[in-house]
Amino acid sequence: MVVILYFTQIAISKIKPPKEKRDVYRDSKDKGLFLEVLYGGTKTLYLGITIKGVYRKIKLGNFPNISVNYARKNADFKGTNC
Repeated sequence: MVVILYFTQIAISKIKPPKEKRDVYRDSKDKGLFLEVLYGGTKTLYLGITIKGVYRKIKLGNFPNISVNYARKNADFKGTNC
């Protein structure tokens, strides 16, 4: 399941884990920023980018260990400097 959502600390903290496997949430503001929620409750922020035609999934960190603002800044930096 892929859901488009504006990422905020509150919005992500309210997301419940799926009953099985994983759910993916894409940020409506920053292209490439997405959240993967596993059935065990782990929430991980990633940046998805294409480099020379190859899709890469770069782990930014686990939520709430990193903030949405931190993830956005790193997504902007990594997305423009590859």
